[in-house]
Amino acid sequence: MKKDPVIEVLRLVPGLHNSNDKSLGRLVRLMDRAKVGAGHILTRQGAYESQAYIVVAGKATVEIDGIEVNQVGPGEIIGEMALIDGGPRTATVRATTEMELLVIGRATFSDFMHGEDVGSAIAEQLSHRLRAADERSRQPS
Repeated sequence: MKKDPVIEVLRLVPGLHNSNDKSLGRLVRLMDRAKVGAGHILTRQGAYESQAYIVVAGKATVEIDGIEVNQVGPGEIIGEMALIDGGPRTATVRATTEMELLVIGRATFSDFMHGEDVGSAIAEQLSHRLRAADERSRQPS
């Protein structure tokens, strides 16, 4: 049986690697798919938006106050804090290549959370990012 490449990318997301195909398939069906070109801004720092993205293909840069702080690629989540608290974006994310994305809104995410393990995946991703930001802040300029 041929594996779904989108489900295989979801397995790259921290916390989802042990999820079963049925659960991941349900998540994929709830999400929209989008393609964007290089230069497209996915999130703008300070903006209030309610969706997050999972990168299926392509790469993007993450900028805070105009300074590049990270790059993201397949299996990474962009904008996950908006799913949790609805607050302003903490960074601007700009596609550096053509990208294929899965898009999930806050309401859909909330509905999906009941009985699924994706919440722990989002929390784990946030934890990784907070640790990396903390380490960067401790390094001398």
